[in-house]
Amino acid sequence: MADPDRPPLSLALATRSSRHEIAPLLAIIGDRLGEVDGEVVVASSSGEAPPENLDPALVRWLPVDSRDLSLLRLRAVLACRGAVVAVGEDQAVPADGWARAVIRSHRENPEPVVVGCLVNATRSTMVGRANFLSFAGPYLPPMPLLPGGRPPPSSTLSFKREALVGLDPADRGGLEPDLVNRLFGERAMVTDDRIAVLHFQDEGLAWSLRNAYASARTGYGAVGPGLDRDQRRAASRWVVANLPRRTLREAGAARTRLGAAWPELGLVALLAGASTVGALAGTLAGPGRAPGTVA
Repeated sequence: MADPDRPPLSLALATRSSRHEIAPLLAIIGDRLGEVDGEVVVASSSGEAPPENLDPALVRWLPVDSRDLSLLRLRAVLACRGAVVAVGEDQAVPADGWARAVIRSHRENPEPVVVGCLVNATRSTMVGRANFLSFAGPYLPPMPLLPGGRPPPSSTLSFKREALVGLDPADRGGLEPDLVNRLFGERAMVTDDRIAVLHFQDEGLAWSLRNAYASARTGYGAVGPGLDRDQRRAASRWVVANLPRRTLREAGAARTRLGAAWPELGLVALLAGASTVGALAGTLAGPGRAPGTVA
């Protein structure tokens, strides 16, 4: 019998969605975690009561007075009780068998973080394919090795509980980027492409450009204010010289696996430009309001 005080797997889900919008995703996640006697912790900024008919043994609803996804995600992670803590997102749906695959991989591997793969579930439009390629191309299956260049997307990550000890609930950057960046830099992560998450995100080009900007500004803005003037200048030069080129290189390498044509790379270039502007703004001026708007 599973220990109710230490489930084998928790999923931390940060959301700004209304309870009615999030209910279908929670139903799917509940099915996945119910197979292993797991739990999902929802950090919600909606100010609403949880959806009706939730199993309190499976889903815990945590109201948080903030629209900052980094802070919401941190609070959800810290409230999780599982031996393994996975990270969820509004637009990320765990595939069938996901929970068992996560638990199995952590038993098989000593690394503190296991990185699963992402599958694009919105591939019917050029924008949907380009948006996915712009941030997740290296994490398409098959994925035998940890991709280099930048840390994995949030919804690919799961942590052994010991890796999360010492996180400060008031430090919005403590989980992302601090802990994730450090463990990525130390290569204290292992990949397992038996773990799959379906990614649903196709909101049109204008939305994708805004989100690319906000995502980059949020990430770089968490680090930029801690740098001195010379360091910020050096970081800005690095962003301009490397971020667009890296994004296009990764997208080009993944293009055929996603079933995308060459024209998608033109849209990826636009998204890379938006990310570059956001990264520069974050480095030089901090995150601004981006953490409250990024998806």
